Amino acid sequence: MAKVIDIVNLMKALAPVELAEDWDNVGLLIGNSEREVHKIIVMLDFDKQGLEEALEVGADMIITHHPAIMPKISSITDPLYLTLIENKISLCSMHTNLDSADEGVNQVLAETLGLSDIEPIDFDGLFGRIGYVNECTLGEFIQTVKLALDIDYVRYVGSKHNTVTKIAVVGGGGADFIPNAKIAGCDVYVTADVKYHQAQQADKLGINIIDAGHFETENPVIHKVSRYLRANLEEVEVITSLRNKSYIKYE
Repeated sequence: MAKVIDIVNLMKALAPVELAEDWDNVGLLIGNSEREVHKIIVMLDFDKQGLEEALEVGADMIITHHPAIMPKISSITDPLYLTLIENKISLCSMHTNLDSADEGVNQVLAETLGLSDIEPIDFDGLFGRIGYVNECTLGEFIQTVKLALDIDYVRYVGSKHNTVTKIAVVGGGGADFIPNAKIAGCDVYVTADVKYHQAQQADKLGINIIDAGHFETENPVIHKVSRYLRANLEEVEVITSLRNKSYIKYE
């Protein structure tokens, strides 16, 4: 039977902790490393809904992308964390290391969008991805993104008539890297959390932007993590969260 430490080591093999930013909080955050694991639930965020789901399905370990404890804390008084401890549920988070990993957030996003000839690009220490699509318009590629990520809306900068072929992607909040994508010669940069003046900057630089949502651009990796764990754990049931949703809603 697998132990918590075995799961953590599997996750470290997928997303080496050396890739994490210095400010990040990754690895085993709650739990006894020697405890046996029978059922894992994988989710993007640990919150009240995630806790309820873990309890309902009988999970004894949670894997998240966003750190469940951030910033780092000196005491544990939050009922969410106390409930985990009381129910002997371990929690492991893999964040910026999973962003940059060879089979992590950005690689999965690039593949999900159907990019070809995908290669990593160093955006100031975070490894995004660059790839290509057959020549099309920005409007056509926007429809590709919406279909691939199963979303109804995106925000964008640029003309829908612009011709695009070279695409950069950073899942989640990657708007700070707009100049990097332009310098790399990309026609489109797919990311999330673009602020007004960052959109203005993109317009001045002449690079098309597609803001497809923080949750929406990162969540595909959760399915990748689930498949990875299932392939490497014969006696452990792995469940993908059905309740994790974006906190942003549209009317």
